[in-house]
Amino acid sequence: MRQKNDRNDISGDPVAMKMAAADAPSVPACPACLVPEFTASAEGLFRNEELRLRIHAEKHFFWMFFVQWVAGIIVCGWVSPLAWEGSRASMHDHLLVPVGLGGLLMGAPMVLIRFFPGSWFTRHVVAMAQMLFGALLIQATGGRIETHFHVFGSLAFLAFYRDPWVLITATLTVGLDHGLRSMFWPESVFGVATGSFYRVLEHVCWVLFENIFLFWSIALSRGEMLRLAVEEHHRLRAVRTELATAQEDAALILATVPQGLFLLAPDLRIRSDYSRALESLLRRRDLAGAHFLDLLRPLVSEEHYRLTAEYLELMFDARKIESLLLKFNPLTCVEVTFDAADHKACRRFFEFGFHRVQHGKEIRHLLVSIHDVTERTNLQHQLLEASQKEKRQLQIALEMLAVRPRQLERFVTDAREALNRVNQALCGNGKFGAGYVREQELRSRLAAVSHQVRSIRNYAELSKLTFFADKAGDLERRIAELQKRPELAGEDFLPITVGQAEMMNDLKGVTRVLAQLLDRDEKTFTERFARAQPLTATQARGAASGPKF
Repeated sequence: MRQKNDRNDISGDPVAMKMAAADAPSVPACPACLVPEFTASAEGLFRNEELRLRIHAEKHFFWMFFVQWVAGIIVCGWVSPLAWEGSRASMHDHLLVPVGLGGLLMGAPMVLIRFFPGSWFTRHVVAMAQMLFGALLIQATGGRIETHFHVFGSLAFLAFYRDPWVLITATLTVGLDHGLRSMFWPESVFGVATGSFYRVLEHVCWVLFENIFLFWSIALSRGEMLRLAVEEHHRLRAVRTELATAQEDAALILATVPQGLFLLAPDLRIRSDYSRALESLLRRRDLAGAHFLDLLRPLVSEEHYRLTAEYLELMFDARKIESLLLKFNPLTCVEVTFDAADHKACRRFFEFGFHRVQHGKEIRHLLVSIHDVTERTNLQHQLLEASQKEKRQLQIALEMLAVRPRQLERFVTDAREALNRVNQALCGNGKFGAGYVREQELRSRLAAVSHQVRSIRNYAELSKLTFFADKAGDLERRIAELQKRPELAGEDFLPITVGQAEMMNDLKGVTRVLAQLLDRDEKTFTERFARAQPLTATQARGAASGPKF
């Protein structure tokens, strides 16, 4: 029954046998080695370890057969002539038989050990060959009693198989060899001319006597192996339970974390385990195996794409220091644009983080995190704009305190009238043909706008309102740049429209403060300049795209 189980354990495939012959145990030694398909029971672990020990024993027998054959040649050439002839040493024909037959006995088990390691057939052939090799040595020494100890040593070596059936095979081989040679050639086994059945029985009984201790040792060894296999099975089951729990926890974390998390392989492809938020952030599904740079190319500028490719190459270079590379991350806060009809919905700000995942000095992956920082970035922009607005209002207030109210009133009146003329020039409804006439009309209106802006700057400088003077100076520089262009289009006037609207808003703030200084009703004071309001609703829509020429 045990032999049948052994047959089931060995497939007989040479490739499988070579894989099973590895020196390391087939049982995983740590949780990292476990795979989901591994469901080994205690019996399976026991069989794996048993197979490993048997293959290891056969490796020793492989070299021992070669050593025994060489030793047999030496015995035949040095000991046998004296043993068979007494004082005169000479080589007889029958002494060549152990040399040739020993080579055959050595070749068969060595071939089986090489191509079928661990097979039940291999170990039984090894047992028979080992016993027959001992018989050859006994024959070569003329049946010396000392040579019979080779049989007992061989049994001890065969016990390394931890298979009692191998010892039984060896015992039967020894018994048949002694019995047959005692009948037909007693001098080759006992060194006497006549054989004896009782002498053969005596030798067999001594072999059985040793087998009793070897069987007991094998039983104790197998029992210890089985106990260790059971303990290992329970340990692995506990490890698998912990591993399954850890995988569930990791899956739960990846499903709930709001950031995009994934592992990036050295070939820059995304591993299969990534957070659920990653698909939502990148607006793509089935990201496993996707090339990271291919995903990034349509989302960022060409400059950011090039810098990211170079940065990732440096991150996978173990010679570069990670702490220094983190300071040069090109995707710390990058604007990402998706293809969508709604510009607000497709314009986002992402923050990418890259950290190495190392095993020793080997960089296996990069842990990449993606945070959507759009709200934070927009809030920072709003805070910056609010800060600039407060700074502008404070500057205006300080300058207004240094100007007399009547002079300030005159500046507001003149500035509003000038800005009103700018509006008329920008939002005129005249239609012109194409070509030279249209170009001349655009330049004529640009000259009119330039004249009015220059007058506003002069009014501000006379009133010592440097803030308005600087604003008008910036607007003049924009106009000067437009005048240098060889051709003009209506869209070119849009920056002037924006600058004019900002100045009008600042004048509104000055109007409110001026009403308080002159102790007048703000509504009544504001109506005085109603005719100078910059844009109506219809004009505002027209100014968004520049003058209508």
